[in-house]
Amino acid sequence: MFMPFRNFFLLSFLALFGCDEAKVCSVSPQKAPELLDQQWAQKVPLKGGLSGSNLYKVSDGTNSYVIRNIDNRSLEDRVIEIKAQQVASDAGYGPKLIAYDLDKGILLMEYLRPSTTAMLVDQLPEKLATLLHQIHDGPTFCEGLSIVSQIANRFDQIKQYPSDIDHNRLIAEIAMLKKLKVQKKTATHRDLNPNNFIWQGDSFKVIDFENAAEDDPFFDVATVTLFYFHDESSREAFWEAYFKRKLTAEERNHLAQMRKAVCLFYGLELLYHIPEDVVRTNVPLKPVMEVFMSFQAGTLSLYTTEGQFIFAKALLREAILD
Repeated sequence: MFMPFRNFFLLSFLALFGCDEAKVCSVSPQKAPELLDQQWAQKVPLKGGLSGSNLYKVSDGTNSYVIRNIDNRSLEDRVIEIKAQQVASDAGYGPKLIAYDLDKGILLMEYLRPSTTAMLVDQLPEKLATLLHQIHDGPTFCEGLSIVSQIANRFDQIKQYPSDIDHNRLIAEIAMLKKLKVQKKTATHRDLNPNNFIWQGDSFKVIDFENAAEDDPFFDVATVTLFYFHDESSREAFWEAYFKRKLTAEERNHLAQMRKAVCLFYGLELLYHIPEDVVRTNVPLKPVMEVFMSFQAGTLSLYTTEGQFIFAKALLREAILD
C-alpha cells in the first residue's frame, strides 16, 4: 500500500505546481537502491556549501563516487533536485546519477575528477556559453519557487542588516525585480558559482542541482558574468558566444536587472548565515570587484566569517548601485 500512496502524493504535488507529471516532475521512488547499502572502503567528507547537504567522496577500492545526503530537504524539494540531476546525467553536462532513494534522501553519483589539462583563458567565454546552452536548450526541469521569490523570502527572514547598507534601497530593488517580465523559462541551474564547475579537459561539467528549476535563463548568464568576466571585453565576448550575436538594448537591460538579482541572491544568502553580532560589527564596505581581487590574491578567504560578511556587503552594495 505504501507505493501507491507515495505515487498519489507525488501526483498531487505535481498538480499543485502545475507541472506536466509525465514530462517534468515524475521520478521513480528509487534507482538501484542496493548500491546505497554497500560498505565503502573509504568515505571522506566534502564541502557542501551553505545548504546543509552532506557530501562524501566514497570508494569501493577501485572507483570513486559521491554520496549526497538531502534528507534535510522536503520530499517536494527532493523530487525537484533528483529530476534535475537525472536530466543533467542523461544529457552529459552533469555527473552520472548512479543510484538514489527518494524516501531516504540519498543520491550516489559519479565522482568528477578535475582535469589537469590547462584551458586557455580566451577559450573561457565559448566553453561556458556552450555549457549554458546544454542546460537551457536541453530537457526541462521541474517548476519551483522563482529566484525572485527566493530573494524576497530570504530578505524577509533576515533580522539584522549592516548599518551601511540602505535597507529601503534593497526593498525598492526587490520590488522592481518582482515587476520584471520573464520572456522565456528554461531549465536553469540557478547556482553557477565557480565551485559548481568541474573542468574535464575539453569542456565543463556542472554539479549541485539543489536549486535547479524552470526559470529565467538570464539569471544563469548574469551569474556566470559576475563570477568570471570582470572587464567589458570579456563580458562582451561571453555574451556574444552565448547569444551568437550582438545583444539588443532590451536584453542588456534585462541582464542588468538579473545582475542585481544575482547580487541580492548571493548577498542575502551569505548574510542569512552570518551571526547577528558579527553583522553589527564595522567591517569595510568595498566594491565587489575589489573583493574578487582579494580572494584571488589570497588576502581574503570566503571560508571565514569575515570574508563571507565582506563579500555579502559588497554584493548588496552592488545590487543597489544605479
